[in-house]
Amino acid sequence: MTRWSPHVGPPGCDDKRVRLNLEQSGPWIGIAGLVCLLWLYGASILIIPWWAVAGLVVLWVVLFVYGCRWFGRWPYAVLLLPLWGVALWLAAVVVTRG
Repeated sequence: MTRWSPHVGPPGCDDKRVRLNLEQSGPWIGIAGLVCLLWLYGASILIIPWWAVAGLVVLWVVLFVYGCRWFGRWPYAVLLLPLWGVALWLAAVVVTRG
């Protein structure tokens, strides 16, 4: 039976470090963020008027369409879409709760 060092992976395992490639994973992270944002917009009906939530959902559809269109062209830009969505949600809450 052969013993292996704890500093090296188990036998037969490559010890290569994998680097995060945002060109490939960035758009998926952005789209997942947009899906979470839709849940946030829907839950906002508890604190802001229905017409503000309807406006946010329309804006979410616009963000989602841009996310789908930019998916292959500008993968880094898709990462920023959920951040814009959170900023829009925060502005809607501040304006309607006054």
